[in-house]
Amino acid sequence: MLKIKQNGLAGLVLLPSMIVSPLMAQQTTVDESVAAAVEVDDQVSQELSQKASDLQSRIDRLRQMVQVQELKEEIEQLDLAIKERQGGADYQFEFDGPSPTVSSLDGKYEMQLKALFGADAAYVAGPGETVSASNIRYARLGVAGKAGAGIDYSFIVDMSKETSAIRKATITFDTPINITVGSFKMMPSMDENTSSRHLDFSERYSFTDAFGFTTRRGISFSKTAHDYGVHGGFFAGKSSENNDKEAIVLVGRAYKTIAVNGNTLHIGGSSRWRKAAKAEGLYDYDLRPVTRLNLKALATTEFSDEDLFLGGEFAMLMGPYSLQGEFGQLQTKRVLDVTGVSNPKFQGAGLTLGWFVTGEERKYNIKRGAFHGVKVLEPLDENGWGAFHTLLRWDMLDLNSHEIQGGEQMSLTLGINWYLTDHARIVMNWAQTWVTDSQDFALYGDDGKGRFSTMSIRAMFGF
Repeated sequence: MLKIKQNGLAGLVLLPSMIVSPLMAQQTTVDESVAAAVEVDDQVSQELSQKASDLQSRIDRLRQMVQVQELKEEIEQLDLAIKERQGGADYQFEFDGPSPTVSSLDGKYEMQLKALFGADAAYVAGPGETVSASNIRYARLGVAGKAGAGIDYSFIVDMSKETSAIRKATITFDTPINITVGSFKMMPSMDENTSSRHLDFSERYSFTDAFGFTTRRGISFSKTAHDYGVHGGFFAGKSSENNDKEAIVLVGRAYKTIAVNGNTLHIGGSSRWRKAAKAEGLYDYDLRPVTRLNLKALATTEFSDEDLFLGGEFAMLMGPYSLQGEFGQLQTKRVLDVTGVSNPKFQGAGLTLGWFVTGEERKYNIKRGAFHGVKVLEPLDENGWGAFHTLLRWDMLDLNSHEIQGGEQMSLTLGINWYLTDHARIVMNWAQTWVTDSQDFALYGDDGKGRFSTMSIRAMFGF
């Protein structure tokens, strides 16, 4: 009896577990089903989200395509409007300052009018003679522009002399190394590479004129970057200036710019070798100081058919202030090789200080390695007074060497440039020039020594 009771009690004890265990097993199954269902839902959500993202991307791309198409239609409408205003032409006409420019709508073709006009007047008091004269120094007219993608051209005629002459006629191919062919100015000296429009004084440094840097026909190769330039060229034939002789000429120039405390430093060097044709005679070297209207003060006899020029140059731009200097040496070669007679060697140099009183700054053109005009802050055509540029220049030339006594010259020149606008200015120069040992002075019955006092003025306009 007791045994039966004990077994019944044990059954009662095990009864809850017998009931709970199936329930717990059923709960586990339910949890696993729920987890599986949640996992399926997450996968579906991710797939739906990815599809939604893909659809949004397609919508965005379609919108961009529509916007691009709308922009194209707007551009076409603008082109049509421009053509209607221009009578249906495929070109546009505009003014860049005073210079008219015609160009194709795609910018591949362009023609711009170029001009430079300058009138000089001067008073010169020389040894035993006084000169008062005037002339037209510049009367140049031409065009420049583009003849297709990567092809530039220029053609300029000088009409200031009795007979017109081609001042420049070139085609330039814009390649990694630019190639220029035609008739144009050679490249020695920073002063020579500064356009006549932007010269500080009426004339360049004396040695550049005396050593015969002139326009010739040839080909040049140029490589420029933002801080350097390298140029070289081969030229032949006669120059259109100064009745120069037919010759073969090789030219080279290199320069670099360096930033110094926010200022620009230019340093460089150049060379030129020249050989006259046998039938052309010999070279002589001469100069009219300060202005072309002056008396000829320095001159040599004709003795050389070959010469070599080597020069150095530097410039510094410091806001409204500027400093420029050059030195050049010319090694000549006599035609006759005579024992005891040396080949003459001539020198020249110049130094210029400049200050824009009105605060302007000079521009610098890296492609030319030279100064390039100024932007007038208050021009006359905008109710201003223009810009005033004051300058002081020291200049020397020595044409004495061994048996050749062409003379020595030193000049001090004070200059004031009044820029009426970006394109018009008045150039005023006052100079004192001292000359010694000049053969030309002997023609005046002097001892080869003398002094020139020169006052000159130039009115010029160019674009």
